[in-house]
Amino acid sequence: MGKKAKKGKTKTWDYPSESDGPRKRCLCCKKPSPIKIAVFGGTAVFVSWVVAVSTLLVVLTARYTGQVVDVTRERYALAAAERVRTQAKQVFDGAHAVRAAVDYAVQRQLYFEPLDYDSLRMALEPTFAAYPALRAVDIAFDARNDSLTIRRQIRQGASKELLVQSDAADCLEKLGRLGCLSATSGREMEWFRVGLGLPAGSEADNASYVRGGPISDQPLDNFRWASAPGMVANEAGDIVELGTQVAWSPAHSLIFRSVFPGTSAKLSVIGRAVLEVTALRADDRLDDSAFLGTSGGVYVCDDSGALLATLLPGKQALIMSPSGVTRFRLAWEMAGWSSVVTAE
Repeated sequence: MGKKAKKGKTKTWDYPSESDGPRKRCLCCKKPSPIKIAVFGGTAVFVSWVVAVSTLLVVLTARYTGQVVDVTRERYALAAAERVRTQAKQVFDGAHAVRAAVDYAVQRQLYFEPLDYDSLRMALEPTFAAYPALRAVDIAFDARNDSLTIRRQIRQGASKELLVQSDAADCLEKLGRLGCLSATSGREMEWFRVGLGLPAGSEADNASYVRGGPISDQPLDNFRWASAPGMVANEAGDIVELGTQVAWSPAHSLIFRSVFPGTSAKLSVIGRAVLEVTALRADDRLDDSAFLGTSGGVYVCDDSGALLATLLPGKQALIMSPSGVTRFRLAWEMAGWSSVVTAE
């Protein structure tokens, strides 16, 4: 122990001794306080949580932007296609309603004389009233040279909604001055040749069976859609620019056949129902840009791939070069993603 005097005052200092060594070593190895332990533990847990969450987010992001997005898009596309299919069916049901009406009238002998204009008109009037998209019904016969048509009049001031015309010899006498057809006979058109190839059916129920082979209890379809769409005059503005231009609308046709009872399948009605299909895009049914984006789209095609309806009607038309002939565009002839679509 040493002593040092300064200005009359005495201070003392402690000098280390050999016995102080263990005490200093204990001071260096002092245990952390509970607060420090809590802070350290909390920090470790927080860092671990951040690392785990970050890893999870990276994994989920990669999965979401990959497989999950593709699955979600596919599900929505299938749902949208089903919605459009249901709406399109309501339009095309008009053609099948014509086939059913004619077949019913023939089988119940409400229409048994081919040139009974009034009976045929009465059979089809309700169908024309129920389906505004129905534009015309053409009728011909496999064993007679006569043909007739019933069409909806679209010109303003028409006295009757339906106009019946025929190329038979009695057309002027029974149908009046507008009742005679001056166009090509239905028997000379492609749809009639297609109709001749349809199953003739059984006299009992007009169901068709395989000929030349084992008898089948499953009837064959006696109808077929035309191989390609066509055009009809637009109902809203069929003649514009003082008669110098005609506005057209896309249309499709159903060809069918029905056998007259009691004729041993030697006399059949071969018909064609013509539908205007602009209703497929009515009320912005094909506008789904909110979910499909600007690069997506909804299109309605037939079996051949021809575009029956698009949001922008101009996409349906394809002008051939150098002839300038216009035809319906096929789905795989559009630019962009649709180029991956093929005829198969």
